[in-house]
Amino acid sequence: MDAIYFIQPTKENVVMFLSDMSGRVPLYKKAFVFFSSSVSKELVNRIKNDTSVLPRIGALREMNLEYFAIDSQGFITDNERALEDLFGENVENSRIYDACLNTMATRISTVFASLRVWIKSIFLALLLLNLNI
Repeated sequence: MDAIYFIQPTKENVVMFLSDMSGRVPLYKKAFVFFSSSVSKELVNRIKNDTSVLPRIGALREMNLEYFAIDSQGFITDNERALEDLFGENVENSRIYDACLNTMATRISTVFASLRVWIKSIFLALLLLNLNI
């Protein structure tokens, strides 16, 4: 039987995928892997270096889908703690603040990529202006 994997590109998810597909008797005959956003070179190399898994991969693609469409003109990025992480007490210039901004930028850029609107650099420029960098 073949399998379709739709996963976020994290180290943990790639390790789990490789464990499913490696060895003499993998869980599935072929795997079609779709990542929800950009995959780092490190993770791609990890997959490429597992020679027992490579012939069992039918597709390996980035889908740019780090959002949920709620209707024909709206979407959410499912970041429930964003308001608290960005505007809570003493959060500016913290790791949580930076991580939240990074997550938001990644997820919003996948919306633009899905719409075939390539304005990531404009968004980042506006973000940098807003941060007074």
